[in-house]
Amino acid sequence: MNNFGAHISDRASKTNLAPVDTRKVLEKLATLPIQRWTYIAQGEHAPHMGPVAQDFHAAFGLGDSERHISTVDADGVALAAIQGLNQKVEEENAKVREELKRRDAENAELRRKNDSLEKRLGALEEIIRGRESE
Repeated sequence: MNNFGAHISDRASKTNLAPVDTRKVLEKLATLPIQRWTYIAQGEHAPHMGPVAQDFHAAFGLGDSERHISTVDADGVALAAIQGLNQKVEEENAKVREELKRRDAENAELRRKNDSLEKRLGALEEIIRGRESE
């Protein structure tokens, strides 16, 4: 970490880069227990929120310890889950847009049929009025 609290994240400092299935990350994150807690050493006056390291490690297999969560890993999981959620929302939106298109076409057809029926009904009413006046 440098003096500004940032982790080295330069591509040149990394190896074994591999894509991530962001939807699977989202699914795992959705089931990860998130709890409020306090550190024993800090006492009750400093509450925190988040997963325990063992659950995080079991879910994602990241880092070099089951007792610690690296902020870079927590950030990576959060960013991947956001991408997975965005993907899920976009897919659902596409489905909704398709359904709306289908319904719009159906409504247009129903309006066309309704207009035709109104014209036919109007013609029939004219015929009936003509017979009644005879």
